[in-house]
Amino acid sequence: MDDGIGIGRRRAAVVTMAAVGATVAAALAATAAYGAVMAPEPVDTAPQAPLQARAVSVDGPVAVPDVIAVKADAETGRGLQGDAAGFGGFKVRVDYYDGSLPYGYSQASAVFAGDSDGVVRFVDARPVDGTSWRYVRDGANVIPLGTVTVTEVAAPAGYEVDGLVHLAHVVQDGDGAVLVYEESVLSDDILWMRFDDVWEKYLADEISAGEFLEKTVRLVEKLGFHGKMPTPTGSADIDALHDALRRFIDGEYDAGEFLSTAQECRESIENKPS
Repeated sequence: MDDGIGIGRRRAAVVTMAAVGATVAAALAATAAYGAVMAPEPVDTAPQAPLQARAVSVDGPVAVPDVIAVKADAETGRGLQGDAAGFGGFKVRVDYYDGSLPYGYSQASAVFAGDSDGVVRFVDARPVDGTSWRYVRDGANVIPLGTVTVTEVAAPAGYEVDGLVHLAHVVQDGDGAVLVYEESVLSDDILWMRFDDVWEKYLADEISAGEFLEKTVRLVEKLGFHGKMPTPTGSADIDALHDALRRFIDGEYDAGEFLSTAQECRESIENKPS
């Protein structure tokens, strides 16, 4: 066993979307050192319908990444190469958005498990935890043009969830498509960005107070919160709203208290001279 991995004590680890590159070939080359060619361990033995039974029509170019994510030790930068017992507990959620940014709700979402080397396969992998991938072509998972995010949802024993959202754009390349990777961001940053978008819809009366609460709860359940607050906006009302959400997440406020604070912030904003 490699002593540098630190199994048996709490240790951070990072997840990378295979590689910072624009082609599947680059992704495979980058993960080869992590044992990416090994077959995934069985992670879900429950009967599942054939992939094609879940397929929807996908027109145009698609990306077909063999590997979607790799877990590596944060201190060494190395893959685990089978050193972590029970590494099948490592899971990521893959979300697809049909636009250039991960706004709103994803058009496809599924959870995939890593193998004993911390490698998460995609194209021929079965999603786990009762999820399914919506876009399939010729029996393989594919990603249409748009944006994809990868978020770690479960870490192996002795390791921590990295708390990042790994983002890539799916862009056309000849007759096919490739993943162009962006710098990873904290999932908290995505949470606040999407929450502000929901808030703007509430202010514009596009959604009701109940829908505002429901969408906020769904965002928190999906992304989690790791303690990073947004940069102060300079608006006392918006900063108070952000603090109210933090208190709601931490259990200091119940749903009624959070909504009451949100309504007070809304009324304050609406009563300000234009």
